[in-house]
Amino acid sequence: MKFKKFIAFALSVVVFLSLSIPAFAEAGNGETTQTPLNVTSGLKINSIKTSEMESLNYYLKVPENLVENMPLIVYLHSSGMAKSDEIEEILRTEEGASYLVDYIKDAFIVIPHDPQAGRQWLDREASVLELIESVAAEYKIDRTRISIMGYSGGADGIAKIAAHHPEIFSCATLISPYSPKNPRSTYTDDQTEGLAKLPLQFYMETIDGGLDTAKNVVQKITDAGGNVSLTEINTTHSSIDSMLFKESQRDVYGIVEWMLSQKKN
Repeated sequence: MKFKKFIAFALSVVVFLSLSIPAFAEAGNGETTQTPLNVTSGLKINSIKTSEMESLNYYLKVPENLVENMPLIVYLHSSGMAKSDEIEEILRTEEGASYLVDYIKDAFIVIPHDPQAGRQWLDREASVLELIESVAAEYKIDRTRISIMGYSGGADGIAKIAAHHPEIFSCATLISPYSPKNPRSTYTDDQTEGLAKLPLQFYMETIDGGLDTAKNVVQKITDAGGNVSLTEINTTHSSIDSMLFKESQRDVYGIVEWMLSQKKN
C-alpha cells in the first residue's frame, strides 16, 4: 500500500512540474516556440550611460503580448530635436516617431534623444550601438529583425552607422538626408560597401532638399550590388515627414510594414 501511495505521489509531482515549467516545444520546422516574457508593456522613458555620454535618454515602447524574439525598430530624430531639452518634443513634432509609438503593436520601438545642441547622430555612433545592444539583450530581441529609420539628421546618422555595421540591421529607411542647409550632411564613398549589404529605402523631397545627392548615392549603392529604392515626394524638407505619415495616423507608403518584413539571412 505504501509503495502505491509513493508511486501516486511521484506521478503527481511530474504532472505539476510539467505544467509549471515553460516547455520549449519543437515546431514542425525544428524551431522552438516563443516564450512569454514577464515584462510590463507600454511606453517608458529610460536612460543609459554609454561610452560617449553620461546619460542618453530614450523612449522604449514595449509591445503587449510579449514573447521572445520580437523585432526592434530604432528611430533617430532630426537635428532640430537637439535644440530641445525635452524628449517629449520628439513625439510632438516628428510624425514618424509618433506613428511608431501609437500604431505599431508587434515590435519594440526605441527612440533615443540627444539634446546637446551642435551634436548630431554622426557623433553618436557608439551610443546608438550600445543602446541597441542593451535593449536587444534585455528583451531577447530577434537579432535578425533589428531595423532602423531616421529623419533628416537622423537619416544622415543612419547612413554612417549602418555603413559601418550592416551586420546589425535587417534594413534601413532614410527620410530626407543630405540637406543642403547642413554642412555635415554629406555622403562619403567609403559608406557604399557597407550600405550595399542591407536593404535600403530612401524617401526624398523634390523641393529644397538633397534629392540630387540621394540619386547619386542610390546609383553608387546599386552599382555595388545593393538592394535600394528611392521614392520622390513632391514636398519640402520640413513637410516630408507629415506627408509620409499623415499626421501620425497612416503609413502612406507602407514604410514600417516593409521594415518589419525584412529579416537578415
